[in-house]
Amino acid sequence: MLGLVYETLYFANVNDGKYTPWLATGYTWNSDNTVLTLNIRQGVKWNDGQAFSADDVAFTYNLLKQYKAVDNQGVWGFLSDVTAPMRTP
Repeated sequence: MLGLVYETLYFANVNDGKYTPWLATGYTWNSDNTVLTLNIRQGVKWNDGQAFSADDVAFTYNLLKQYKAVDNQGVWGFLSDVTAPMRTP
């Protein structure tokens, strides 16, 4: 269902192993490869018209952390923290 019904940050093609940016447009690693920063696609809106943001991504990942039964991909076996940058007014 991921990528077909639920939009993901990147779409993983299981046939050729390629990743296509979806709700993220790119990413960078810090110098020691311990922090991944994702660039969130601008102009995306939820079905209620509200803008999609990094806060939504952090909320979703932290929900998976809080309710371990929902983390069916086991992402928290690889993560230690997920945060969104502070917004400037």
